[in-house]
Amino acid sequence: MNVNNLLNFLELHFPSRFAMKDDKFGLEVQTGTLEINNLLVCYEINEQVIEEAVGMNCQLILTYHPFIYFPISRLYSTDRMGKLLTLIIGNGISVVSLHTRFDTYKYGSNYILAKALGLEIDSFLEENNEDAEFGMGIIGHFSNKILTKTFLEKVYGVTKSVLKYTEGNSKNISKVGIVAGSGKEFINQAIAKELDAFISADISYHYFHSANDRLCLIDAGHWETEQFIAAAITEFLKRNLDINSINIIQSQINTNPIKYFGILNIEN
Repeated sequence: MNVNNLLNFLELHFPSRFAMKDDKFGLEVQTGTLEINNLLVCYEINEQVIEEAVGMNCQLILTYHPFIYFPISRLYSTDRMGKLLTLIIGNGISVVSLHTRFDTYKYGSNYILAKALGLEIDSFLEENNEDAEFGMGIIGHFSNKILTKTFLEKVYGVTKSVLKYTEGNSKNISKVGIVAGSGKEFINQAIAKELDAFISADISYHYFHSANDRLCLIDAGHWETEQFIAAAITEFLKRNLDINSINIIQSQINTNPIKYFGILNIEN
């Protein structure tokens, strides 16, 4: 398969115009051959992922997280990005990223987490006026209300993450909003829609103050809420591409740089 054929396929299924404003995505590095025999799908790129791609003779890495997110003003082989780019280019590997093009897809990042939690899907948190099949965030519900403690146990059971949370205005949870990864800018929308709970990540202290006693706000971790994405993208590609023309491989590298120490369970 040619790189341009892949880009056209991705544009058809995950249109660029539905990505979040100012997001980074698409063909980020083109080097080596335009023909792809082996494609590696990953959550994000680090040195181990590149080594994995080289070992499997992959001509292209399709990553969820953008490889180049911030402008590069200087390139040093001793810096993280300099080292990674040197390895990528030196091994003739191209890079394509999806990011919020996959988030806004009806069955994308937020849907995956919602279904893992056993939610029935109601709508997008933020609708797309152009196409009803795309939108940002998910609103779902449990058929029967569950206690907040039970809900927290359910979220922990799926994400296996230490949870930061604040209590809502009810001891029961039914209607839940989700923006996997960083989604604190959607908290006010979750409150306005009178949701019982909202799950996201990268939520800072003062956002918990604004939600306290109004919404059960949960920070379940960035990687932890998005850990299923590479598998979902891999499955989508295998189901919709001609697998006789390209070998699709899912990365087995855990790229999460955050480690946790100690166990904390304090009731204020």
